Amino acid sequence: MLLGPSGGGKTTALRCLAGLEEPDAGRVLLGDRVVVDVAGRVSVAPHRRDVGLVFQSFALWPHLTVRDNIAFPLRARRRPRAERASAVDDITALVDLDVSLLGRRPGQLSGGQQQRVALARALVARPRVVLFDEPLSNLDAPRREQLRTELRLLHRRIGFTAVYVTHDLQEALALGDRVAVVDRGRIAQAGATAEVFERPRTVTVARLLGFRPVARLVRAGDGWSVPGGVVEGAGPVAAGAPSVLDLYARPEAVRLARPLGAVDPRPGVIRVGGAVLGHAEPAGGHVDVVLDRAGSRLRAGVRQPDVGSWRAGTEVAIEVAAREARLFTAGGDAWEGRWAEAAPAPRSAPAGRVS
Repeated sequence: MLLGPSGGGKTTALRCLAGLEEPDAGRVLLGDRVVVDVAGRVSVAPHRRDVGLVFQSFALWPHLTVRDNIAFPLRARRRPRAERASAVDDITALVDLDVSLLGRRPGQLSGGQQQRVALARALVARPRVVLFDEPLSNLDAPRREQLRTELRLLHRRIGFTAVYVTHDLQEALALGDRVAVVDRGRIAQAGATAEVFERPRTVTVARLLGFRPVARLVRAGDGWSVPGGVVEGAGPVAAGAPSVLDLYARPEAVRLARPLGAVDPRPGVIRVGGAVLGHAEPAGGHVDVVLDRAGSRLRAGVRQPDVGSWRAGTEVAIEVAAREARLFTAGGDAWEGRWAEAAPAPRSAPAGRVS
């Protein structure tokens, strides 16, 4: 899984794997087979790399029938007609494409049906690797969710190797066994999907994975404060910690509570005060809120239906469970120190701007 923002280099990397673009330097290997070696002047033609490619735009030939579109890779490999017909029938059933559509042209199909045709064409020759270039991004949300589930089941059934490009976090979580976060042409972090999502190593990766800044923690003796507010409850162990740590969390991990001191903090929860509710708008299963803290704004999607009725200007505390929060140094690197129930925090701190 290649995950990253638009323009980060994901599709370019995929096209180099497919042979649609040539890298300026280095080597490209598919398994243990070298398909590109710039220094050694090796470049295997795209049709000899044994890869399937599913494009974002479907890229079906409009003058060919659905059957001929699907069979095209087999024709390019000069497979016998009977073998082609049998393979098309088999893959059509696997991708749940109605056989009554095989005689139609792509322009007569819906977007979801065209994507099934593109998927069948990529898989019909059973290539060593299937490359997916944001294949679901042109579909509406319900169809995208349905095909994502079907693609996951199809992968389990057939067992093909895939490289999948996306900027969608949900797709990466649902489909990826391993993920590489790509930013500005470089792999910023790679590993098992769950590990990368839960333990981003840098602020850059954290932001790409949906984490947002909550507050800047400033060490104050054995506890912590924040510019313009205070900290209660859980906190990083101060011994050995940097003097400044930036607290990040995903918006869905944020809760709003009454001002500090109104209730005792819950175990394992860090509470940051000094916030004012600027805006709250119900949005289905959550409430979109904008919070003002010491001259900075925080946007979050809290799962507290009653917050939608709170008045703008209400003083609130921000709560984040320690297990869902991530800390980063001023240099942007993850800090993996221990969390503990903090000692009583100072009740005042110099005003300042939240980073």
